[in-house]
Amino acid sequence: MSFAPTSDSRNSVLSEELKTSVWLNHIGLKKVEEIRRSYYDKQSSPIPVANEVATSEKVAEVNDKTELISVDNLSDSDSNVIKLENLASFNPEAYLSLQELKKEKSDLVKSPREVQKAISIHLLQLNKLRQQRFLQSGSIEPSSAELVVYKKIVKLMTLLAETAQGQQVSLALSKKLPVLLNEYHGVLPGPLPQKNISSTKAGRLSGIRGPYKKRGRFA
Repeated sequence: MSFAPTSDSRNSVLSEELKTSVWLNHIGLKKVEEIRRSYYDKQSSPIPVANEVATSEKVAEVNDKTELISVDNLSDSDSNVIKLENLASFNPEAYLSLQELKKEKSDLVKSPREVQKAISIHLLQLNKLRQQRFLQSGSIEPSSAELVVYKKIVKLMTLLAETAQGQQVSLALSKKLPVLLNEYHGVLPGPLPQKNISSTKAGRLSGIRGPYKKRGRFA
């Protein structure tokens, strides 16, 4: 083990146990396999590999399972590589909302109307959260709850586009909403106009007549 010193100036020591473990993993196991193969070659008998049968069976099971896996269940996390940028922006609340969407997907895809209903409900929630944010703090940055609801709405709209592909979806509009039309001559409900009150003060009251009126009347 000449690749590393036994001790150095930083008072760190490589123990014999560590060196033995490194040698066994890199060189020792390979040497044992070579000796084992040479022994069975001399005996002119096939090499009994205990793990080959089990490995082949596991591979067959994995192949059968992968055929049953649908595309919807696949995700980017199947590869064991963890990206630091994704880890920094990970939001547990968003993850839980997406998991809830996956559970509700089977019920939503049955009818596009159910997807529209879910979108309307979440839009009302998003509007309520936004109004609360403006009234309380007046902050421009949206809260985490708003982002979760927004992402859920985006997923639902994508799901609606996929389920209603090639179909004519009729939008269920409420008849209770006031709509401004050109041929409508009425007045929509709204705040009453405020009257402008002049702030100038008159010198004399307009209802009081001066004494000159009386003199002119009896003259």
